[in-house]
Amino acid sequence: MLFTDGAYNQSGLNPIERYRKIETKYMNDIDYCKYFRIVIVRNNNVSKKVIMSERYLWKKYPLYDIKNIKKFNVGIDDIPFNLVFTHGKTDVLEYCKNKSNTFIEYLANYKYYGYDDECRLLYIAIEYGNVNMLTWWINNDLPMKNFRTEYAINKASSNGHVNVLDWLKNWSKNSGIPLTYNTKALVDASYEGHINVLEWWKNSGLELKYDYRALNDASSDGHINVLEWWKNSGLKLEYSSSVMDYVSKTSSIDVLEWWKNSGLELKYSESAMDDASACGRVDVLEWWKKSGLKLKYSSAYDGLFGSGMDLASKNGHVKVLNWWLKSGLKLTYDVRALRRASENGHVNVLEWWKKSGLELKYDDFVLQDASGNGHINVLEWWKNSGLKLKYDKYSIFKASHNGRINVLEWWKNSGLPLKYDEDALLVATSGGRIDVLEWWKNSGLELKYSKKILSHFKKNNHNAVSVEWWKNSGLEIEGLN
Repeated sequence: MLFTDGAYNQSGLNPIERYRKIETKYMNDIDYCKYFRIVIVRNNNVSKKVIMSERYLWKKYPLYDIKNIKKFNVGIDDIPFNLVFTHGKTDVLEYCKNKSNTFIEYLANYKYYGYDDECRLLYIAIEYGNVNMLTWWINNDLPMKNFRTEYAINKASSNGHVNVLDWLKNWSKNSGIPLTYNTKALVDASYEGHINVLEWWKNSGLELKYDYRALNDASSDGHINVLEWWKNSGLKLEYSSSVMDYVSKTSSIDVLEWWKNSGLELKYSESAMDDASACGRVDVLEWWKKSGLKLKYSSAYDGLFGSGMDLASKNGHVKVLNWWLKSGLKLTYDVRALRRASENGHVNVLEWWKKSGLELKYDDFVLQDASGNGHINVLEWWKNSGLKLKYDKYSIFKASHNGRINVLEWWKNSGLPLKYDEDALLVATSGGRIDVLEWWKNSGLELKYSKKILSHFKKNNHNAVSVEWWKNSGLEIEGLN
């Protein structure tokens, strides 16, 4: 809030009313605001210069604090109750209740960010572990008809709030309303590393619902303490055949070491080393090599996404390529290595392959994909590499299709034989790429197109802007009328 000396000294000044005028103008909803500040300037000139150099900036006043609410006589409509429930301020609720006979009804109908669920404020209290707010709600007979116990239990478990779980269990017993929940509670507790929640569930007497994701997610997020808890819990252990695959790309060596020494059945596939390669995890690759475990990784043309070397090339991981080269392991790769490096603009990877001494495997797609994605640096590299250039009409076709004017210009000036046909102009027409059509028209190159090019588009009433361009192009075509 901004006040001049004169405005601040006015009798009856209500800062929160002036605050609300500013807030509603710029922010639409008071729930967004955690606090306000008062700024007093020395005169009535509120230019930027004066505000920055001649101001008195008062401290922050949280809008959910009872002292500030009383001090500034904040109205109920101006209190952000989402923050009241976030911070567990039952004193604010009591104050409002005593101030207004209709406050309970107001709170029952309170809308937070447009949610119609009258229990939304309860979920906020649960998220932050404020059971005092839950008790206050019940004691004041506020509605619980649409209270979703499944959501509440999942949120409490995910956030580590055993006190909320205790409250919910007791409330269910006293109210006769059964608790509904699913596997998400134990899975989320495992993912977040909440041993206290897992222990609560084990001792709760409630049915335990969980699946393979509990151990998988704990592994991927590096929670060895959770893995130990499950191992020693006496419960049936469930984990997927790909648990160590996930660890290899997302977690730490310590977790891999835990699994190795756990005495449990080790489940992993080729994806472990493939995905580690894709993610640049040289440390994980080295661990697998030294682990004494059977090494699994994709061979050439195996796997949906290619081998580890293919994936490392795709993502620009030269360090991983170096690791494979020096590993002493059988190297597996195919045309996808250079193709994907070209597609993603990784000149450093292309240079690595050229200097590696390995057989270079590539096809027409290296220049096609570089052209389609606008990678002039890759096109230049291939041109100057001294390697045999492989390309066809689809390099220029893809550039036209994707509107890569810079690539079309590069091809024109490259000195290389240009390979294209009428599909280049056809695809630009189909896509409404007027910039590409203009480039071709002004390029000085032979224009290859059917004089009946408009017949298809007019018939299908497709891309009127392209049809109009052709009509005004001055080029010889049929079907102008």
